[in-house]
Amino acid sequence: MPDFISDIPTNVWLFGAATVISIAAFIGLILIPAMKAFGQWPERLAAGFLSLFVLATLVTVGGPAAGEDDAGEVILGAMIPRDDSVALFVKFKGDADVARRERGNFVQFVRSVRWN
Repeated sequence: MPDFISDIPTNVWLFGAATVISIAAFIGLILIPAMKAFGQWPERLAAGFLSLFVLATLVTVGGPAAGEDDAGEVILGAMIPRDDSVALFVKFKGDADVARRERGNFVQFVRSVRWN
């Protein structure tokens, strides 16, 4: 094995593996079913775009200093679309330390929302 590969810390390998698994799960469990739920290509394109938008929102909101104001507060937020006319908006606003600690729970909650 080349030296530069063995110099990579274990946590970097684990984070990389978790990222690959998360992306594969998102594609297989959210993106593809959302796109297959519609018959016409514009609807499929819109469903794919909205799914990727939700993923991007979850990934980018709540990172270090993202949305942080002078009082040390952050906002975690997500938009969960049902169709073209209905969406659920979920927001947490609070202390930055609490938001960082509870971010995983927030993401888990958002991913658990199902429309009936």
